[in-house]
Amino acid sequence: MAKLTRQRLQGKGVSYIKVASVLIATIFIMNLSIKLMENLNPLLSSAVALMIVGLGGLYIYNVVFYSMANYIYKIISKELIIERIISTSNHTFYNIDFNDIKVFEPFNPENDNMKVSRKFKYVLDKDYTKWYFIEFTRDGNVTKLIIEPELGLVKSIQERLMLNENS
Repeated sequence: MAKLTRQRLQGKGVSYIKVASVLIATIFIMNLSIKLMENLNPLLSSAVALMIVGLGGLYIYNVVFYSMANYIYKIISKELIIERIISTSNHTFYNIDFNDIKVFEPFNPENDNMKVSRKFKYVLDKDYTKWYFIEFTRDGNVTKLIIEPELGLVKSIQERLMLNENS
């Protein structure tokens, strides 16, 4: 078997100055919109302020859950484990038994069967030529994921899949 059975995708990091400036700008723009519009229509003023806070919150959510995230793929025994790490907090998303994997192949963006939403992409690099598509079943449900394994981990996964087909 290939030796690589664990891989960590390290995120690029986040500029805390950028995050702080977005928070400050959100508060400033919210207060400004309230002051400018309170004489015209207080209800509209409040709605605009809430929308500005919502947009700022959405930006912070994307920073925390996508820009600050690191991913770990590892093989333990007969399972492929996918974890997301934010700061020091690990969250295991999938323990995939190799017997349950139906498809493991390079990602092809033109294949409609390989389309998945953003929450099922456990990748950091935007270069889709490094991505792999996994389709597996669990409890009768079909799940589709995209991961970004290194070549050594790809070989390990393929070897484990071949062992399962032969046994």
